[in-house]
Amino acid sequence: MDENMPLYPISVAARILGMHPQTLRLYERHGFVEPYRRGNQRLYSIRNIEHLKYIKELSDNGVSLSGIELVLSLKKELEELNSRVSILESENKRFRERIKELLPPLPETYVKRTLDIYFFKMKYGSNSSEGDDKK
Repeated sequence: MDENMPLYPISVAARILGMHPQTLRLYERHGFVEPYRRGNQRLYSIRNIEHLKYIKELSDNGVSLSGIELVLSLKKELEELNSRVSILESENKRFRERIKELLPPLPETYVKRTLDIYFFKMKYGSNSSEGDDKK
């Protein structure tokens, strides 16, 4: 079943959630939930119900309406950032695979020398020229 399908009128949604229908209207006015509208009738989806359960939990734990607004805003921002991270990780993977296709592998001695120089600079500072060209 599609989670976004509008199924429940406000009276049923309120009963499922253990809330008064007026509370659901208040949450809608604050932009916390956007039920499907058929004329004057509000219909709530399973996704709406799950979202409202989260809001109810916040409210039951003493979070104010402005606090809920902030939490929902931060949650949305986090979801967007996680989505961007996933996209960037897949692009990174594609680029790394493409680089492996285009570049021949580096000789092991070159890699070891480069790492030795890097760790030397990390340990003693990058101003030291020792280790740069002395191998």
